[in-house]
Amino acid sequence: MRLSPPSLLLPLLLLGCPAEQLGVHIPEGGPDAMSHEDLTRDVHALVKLGDRRPGAPGARAGLEIIQRRLGEMKTLPAFGSGYVQQQATGWAVCGQKDGRSDRAVLIVAQDAGDGAGDSAAPTAALISLAKSYDLNQPPPETLIFCAVSAQGGWETLWATPPVPQSTVKTLVVLGPLGEKEGFTLTETTLEAPGGALKGVLASTGKQALHDGPEDRMERLDYVGLVTDLLAVRAHVEAQVSARAQ
Repeated sequence: MRLSPPSLLLPLLLLGCPAEQLGVHIPEGGPDAMSHEDLTRDVHALVKLGDRRPGAPGARAGLEIIQRRLGEMKTLPAFGSGYVQQQATGWAVCGQKDGRSDRAVLIVAQDAGDGAGDSAAPTAALISLAKSYDLNQPPPETLIFCAVSAQGGWETLWATPPVPQSTVKTLVVLGPLGEKEGFTLTETTLEAPGGALKGVLASTGKQALHDGPEDRMERLDYVGLVTDLLAVRAHVEAQVSARAQ
């Protein structure tokens, strides 16, 4: 009888063992999947590109990062076969998780393209929210995760919308984020081609944390931002649950 070397047997034995028995942590979705480490990493990756506004030197690299990260969060391209939609005046990057009904939840990060609090932080928050919905079961409603440029982004989004506007039943807009205090979920109305959409604005201020180069990533409260995102996610869940009753 020919015996396999121990170096070959061990991987085969490990393949038959549950990951939990091996002490391996398998990340799962849900609220606990959101972390300040992820937020810090994503904000840093975007801020270091500098100016990412439409037509700016860092715009293309920024779009590549956002679409890659949304793909890693197991979203599907929302614009047919692609995540990105661009016009001369703006851009939109959208991924979606197909739900069990024909209704949709639209979660949009307004990205100013320069700085942290009113630019990279909302987009990083969007990515973390998408991660929290990396679950085994599809959501009750289709979830659309979009980052749009503050300049021309909404017009670009609605030029070829990911889903018909009539199916959007919940709207969440992520505005400037990252301040230690002042987080609010306030009612907002978005004017769109098919009529006004009502929803909420999640923000820690209507202005950037600081002006220009002083809007630096190290000034953000990443741990507090996780708490804020938990409130955003709870709002989405409450809206969906209320319609299911």
